[in-house]
Order: sequence, then C-alpha cells, then structure tokens
Amino acid sequence: MITITETILVDCSLEDVFKFISNYKNDTKWRGGVIEMHQFPDYNTFVGTTTIETIKLFGQKYFISAEVYEYENNKKISFRTTDGLFKVTGCREVNRENGKTKFTYSLSAELTGVYKLFSNPIKNSYKKRIMRDLNKLKQILEAKEN
Repeated sequence: MITITETILVDCSLEDVFKFISNYKNDTKWRGGVIEMHQFPDYNTFVGTTTIETIKLFGQKYFISAEVYEYENNKKISFRTTDGLFKVTGCREVNRENGKTKFTYSLSAELTGVYKLFSNPIKNSYKKRIMRDLNKLKQILEAKEN
C-alpha cells in the first residue's frame, strides 16, 4: 500500500477552488496523464457520482472507474475505484488557512503483482506528479481570479 498526501495554498476563494475540483471533468485541465474524464451525472457531484477516466500510466493507457462515497459541500470529496489497475481511495479537501485556500489531495493505492516490487519508485514518481498537478491547479485558479 502506498499513501500520498500533498497540499498547496491557492490565492482564491474556498468556494471557487471546491467548485473547480469537485467537477471531475476539469481533471483533464490540471491532472497530468488524464487523457479523458467522464462524470455521471455530468452536472453535479454528490455521494454516488461515478467517473470513468482514461489515463496514461507507465506508458500504457488505462480505464479507471470510480465512485464518490463521501461528499461535504465546500469541504471534502472522498472517492474509491470500482474498476482499474489498482484499488485506490482518495480525498480532495479544502479549508482556509492564512487568508488562502488550502487544497489537500490524498491517495492510497494497493499495488498488486510486479508493481508491488516497485512501490517506492512508484510512490516517489506519483508524489512528484501530484505536486506538478497541484501547481498547475494553483496556476489555473489564480489566473481565473485576475
């Protein structure tokens, strides 16, 4: 099992950050490797919302299905995969800190097969990718504010 938690401060309202990150269709704009994202229903996110994403990982294309199992408006979204390469659970959470919005992105993945042997390099690679993603998210949201 690998677990990664990263945070970033965004100079943007909490409501605007949450609105953007709770619309999974926006993931293609800020998450590297996400080629395509579908959200059902596509107009809102709540407990029971499902997603199907197409990602490029380890040089391969994968389809991952997930569901939202916890939702608190302007606070937190927890999700888990229902089909895909690994069992993954995650959380997107926002709160105010020092006049900015703190966005925390957490993932836990249960690696299987040969991937288990490479858990440390995979974790390190994903930590870097998530930080790049969070920096891109910050850039997008702060540009919208200006």
